[in-house]
Amino acid sequence: MSTKIIIRRKEDKFQWTQTDEAITLYFPVRNVLLKNVDVLYTPEFIKINVTSIRYIAIVDFANLIDNENIKNKVFLQDEGLEVYLMKAESAKHHWDDISLKGLTREQLIKRREESLNRHYKREEEKFKEAADLKIKMDKHVVDQQMKLEDYQRKQLKQIKEEQKQLAENELYHELDSLEQKNKQLLQQKQQIQQQNQFGQEHQNKENQNKTINKITAPIVDSTSSTKNYSFKQSSKDKDIFGDDDEIETVPSNYNFQNNLRSQQQPPVQNEKDLHSYVEEITEEEAQIIEQQINQVEPEPVVPEVRNKQDVKVPFTEKKFPHLPARESQLKEPPYPKSKQIVKKKDDVYIDIEDKDPVWLKDKGDHFFKRNDYYSAANAYTKALEFDKEFLMGRLNRATAFIKMRAFQNCVDDCGDIETQILALKESELEDEFYQKLLARMYVKRGAACSWLSMFDKAVEDLTKAITYKGIFTDLEIYEIQQDIEKIKIRQRSQTIKQEGDEKFVSNDLDGALQSYHEALKLDDKNEYAHANIGLIHLKRSDYQQCIEHSTKALDILEHFMNETKSFQRDNRLEVKVLLRRGKSYEMLEQIEQAKDDLDKAVSLEPQNGEAKTLLKKVQEKLDTMLFEQYNKQANDYQKQANFAGALEFYEKCLKLTRKVTSLENIAVYVNKIACLLSLEKHDRVVTECNDALRLIKNFKNRNEQNQPAEEKKRLHQMEIRVSVRRGNALAKLNRITDAIQEYEKALKLDPQNETIIRDLDVLRKGI
Repeated sequence: MSTKIIIRRKEDKFQWTQTDEAITLYFPVRNVLLKNVDVLYTPEFIKINVTSIRYIAIVDFANLIDNENIKNKVFLQDEGLEVYLMKAESAKHHWDDISLKGLTREQLIKRREESLNRHYKREEEKFKEAADLKIKMDKHVVDQQMKLEDYQRKQLKQIKEEQKQLAENELYHELDSLEQKNKQLLQQKQQIQQQNQFGQEHQNKENQNKTINKITAPIVDSTSSTKNYSFKQSSKDKDIFGDDDEIETVPSNYNFQNNLRSQQQPPVQNEKDLHSYVEEITEEEAQIIEQQINQVEPEPVVPEVRNKQDVKVPFTEKKFPHLPARESQLKEPPYPKSKQIVKKKDDVYIDIEDKDPVWLKDKGDHFFKRNDYYSAANAYTKALEFDKEFLMGRLNRATAFIKMRAFQNCVDDCGDIETQILALKESELEDEFYQKLLARMYVKRGAACSWLSMFDKAVEDLTKAITYKGIFTDLEIYEIQQDIEKIKIRQRSQTIKQEGDEKFVSNDLDGALQSYHEALKLDDKNEYAHANIGLIHLKRSDYQQCIEHSTKALDILEHFMNETKSFQRDNRLEVKVLLRRGKSYEMLEQIEQAKDDLDKAVSLEPQNGEAKTLLKKVQEKLDTMLFEQYNKQANDYQKQANFAGALEFYEKCLKLTRKVTSLENIAVYVNKIACLLSLEKHDRVVTECNDALRLIKNFKNRNEQNQPAEEKKRLHQMEIRVSVRRGNALAKLNRITDAIQEYEKALKLDPQNETIIRDLDVLRKGI
C-alpha cells in the first residue's frame, strides 16, 4: 500500500490499557502486512515504523518495561496494531500515565539514545553469549561423539577378542581331541602288534616243546612186536582215502643234536624279553638308507622369463585425437524449441576445431552414418557459415536433406553447387574433382525432383549425370538408367491418376476408378492411386476392398519411409490412408485393428481433430466389447467356483468402466463382493459394499423419474444383496452391532425375507 493513512483529529495517535503486570498499546495501523511493520521497544520507549504507509509513532514510557520477557507479543488485527508488553519488576503497579512528561525534546532524544545504546549493547552481549554457547555446545557434541566412538571402538575390539578367543578355544579343543584320538589309535596299533608277536613266539615255543618231547621219548626197538609200536598221524592232514599218510618216526641224529642245542638256550623270563629283538638288514639296504640320508634336495625348476613383445592395439584415427566422441548412437527426437541465443562473431570460448569447416564436415559425416540426419545437417550448415564455397559440405547437406525428406532444400543446395562450379574457368572445370561433384549433384537433385513430382527435371538431371564418364561404375549407370525409366513410368501413371482425380471431383466414381486402375497397370507402386481407390470403395461401403488397397498404399509408404518417418513433418497422405482403413475396420466390427490405425494416425498428426474423435468413439466400442467379454468370463468362473479367477476379471471390468454409475457396473460390484465373501476377504467386502451402495444411491438420484420398472426391481434386489453381504462380513469381523444395523437396513428393504429375519435373530441372540 502506497497511500498514507489519515488519522482523524478525534482519533488518538494510540490507545493503551494496563493490568498490574502488563500494558497493551493500540496503534491505528491498518491495511498493511505485518512484515512491513517494524516494532522496536526498549525499557524506556517504543517505536513503530510502517514504511509502506509512512507511519511513525514513538512513546516514551513513564515507567520501565521488561523488554526481554518472552510474553511480549505484537498482533496485527483489523482494528490496528496491538502491542502487549510486560512491566518491569520495579514497575508492577498501577500507572497513572504511560507517557513521560516534564522533559524537553533534547532530553527525550538523549534518553532514547542512551536506551538504544544499552539495548544494542545488550543485544551484542546476547549474540556473543549465543555464539559462545554454540561453540561450547559444539565442543560438547564433539566430545560426546568422540566418547561414543571410543566406546563403540572398545566394544568392537572386545567383541573381536571374545570371538577370537572363542575360535581359538574351539580350535585347541578340536586339536586336543584329534591328538587324544591319535594316541588311542597308536596304542591300539601297538597292542595289536604285541599280541601278534606274542602269539608268534608262543607258537614257536610250543613247536620247540613238541620237538623236545619227541627227542626225550624212549626209542622203540625194531625187533619189538607191532602191537607195542605206535604211529602218530596229524589229525589236521589226515586223509582216510590217501596213500601219503605222514607217520612220525624217530628223528635222525642231526636233528637231535640241533634240538639239544636249542634246548640249551636260556628260557624267556618275561614278556619284555619277547619284544626286545634286533632287526638284521642286508648291505644293500644299508646303502639305500645312507643314500637317502645324504641325498640333497634338488633345486626347484624356474621357468624362463618370457621375451618382450610389442602388442599393437588398433584404433580409429581422428583428425583431432584428443576430442572424445560424445554423441549418442541411438536416434534421438528433435530437441524442444528454445530461445535463440545471440552469439558474437568472434566467440573466444569456441574451440579452434569448431571453426574448421573440414572438421565440421567430418563431424556431420559421423552423424550421418549414425542416421542422425538433423545433427548432420546442423554440422554441415555450421561449416558453410565459415566457408560458403565449401562444395563438399553443401553436397553432403543436400544428401541429408533427402534423408530428412526436405526435397526443396536439397534442390536449392544442388542449384548453388551448380552455379559455383559453372562459374569457374574452363581449365578448372575440367578437373576430375569438379566433374565428380557435378555428376553426384545431378543424381541427388534428380532424386529430389522425382519426389517433388518434377519428373521432367529429374529425368534431365539423371541423364546429365550419365554423360560424365569414369565417375560411376557400370552397375551404377545401369541403376540410374533403371531409375530414369521408373520416373518416366511414374510420370505417365501420375498423369492418368490426375485424370482420375478430375473425374472423382465431378463425382464420376466409375470413371475415376477406371483411371486409377489404368495408372496402376503402368506403375503398381503408385501409392496415390491405391489410396484413392480405397477412398472410392469406402464411399461405396465396400470396406474389405478399401482395407486391401489402403494396406497396399501403407506398405509402399512404409517401404520408402522406414528410415525417415520420424523426421518427416508432412504425413498427410499416410494419416488419410490410416483414417480410411480405420473407418473400414470399425464398420466391419474389427475394433482392435481400427484402434491401432487410429493410434498411429494421432501419433503422426496429434492436431487432427477427426482422428481424435474417431479414436474416442472406437475406444468406447472396444471398452464395451471387452467389458462384455470379461464379464462373461468372470460369470463362468463364478459358476465353476473359481472365485479368484472371477475376481480378476471383475476387476478388469471395473478398470475399463472407471467405476461409472451404471446398472451393469453395479451388477459387477455385487458379483465382485460375492467372490470376496467366498474368499473370506471380509475387510475388502466392507469397502467394496460402501462403493456399491454409493453407486446405487447416485444411480437412483439420476434416473429416478425415467427409470423403468424392471430396472427399479433389479436395483432393489442388488441393494438388498449388498446390505446382507456387508452385514455378513461385519459379523465375520466380530463387529456384531454394525452387522445388526446392516441386517436391519436390509430388512427394511425386504420385510418378508425369512433368511434376513433368521440371521438377524441369530445375531441378536449372540449379543
